[in-house]
Parts: sequence; C-alpha cells; structure tokens
Amino acid sequence: MNPFVNWLSTPYYFNPSVKFKFKISLIHGVFIFFFLNIFKPFSLYEFDVIILEYTLGIGVLSFLGLLLLYTFLHLFLKNISMKIIGLLVEISY
Repeated sequence: MNPFVNWLSTPYYFNPSVKFKFKISLIHGVFIFFFLNIFKPFSLYEFDVIILEYTLGIGVLSFLGLLLLYTFLHLFLKNISMKIIGLLVEISY
C-alpha cells in the first residue's frame, strides 16, 4: 500500500517515455471500445448489424488520437513555442 500512497502523493505523475504513452493510449482506446460495446449509450443499440465494427472504429480512433496527442503534439508545440518566444522578444525591443 505504501508505493500506491507515495504515487498518489506526487503532485502530477508525468512519465515522458513513449512506451508509457503508448500503454495509456491503448488502455483508453480499449476502455472506450468495451464501454460502448457493452452499455451502448447514445442510441448505439440502433446499429444492430455493425455495432462491433462501429465501436471498434471509435476505440481505434480514440487510441490513435491520444497517441498522436501525447507523442507528436509535444514536438509541434515545442517548435511553435520557441517561435512565439522569439517573436515576443523581437516585439519587446
């Protein structure tokens, strides 16, 4: 129980490894797939024939979206933020 309490006492758990980001994205995608497939919210019960393909597609898109967000957005924002900082420095002079 002590490692769990230590983990909860950290202010924000951040692990920059790609393996961790991949696992988190995969867990979210699988959870969304199973949640939609089991409970069928938002009138998904009307898709009797293609419910498996539809929920699988939403789960895969969620996985890919989170993976892109966690991995590539950081690189994109790093370049953009450096340009914005450079622009603000030039404007201030």
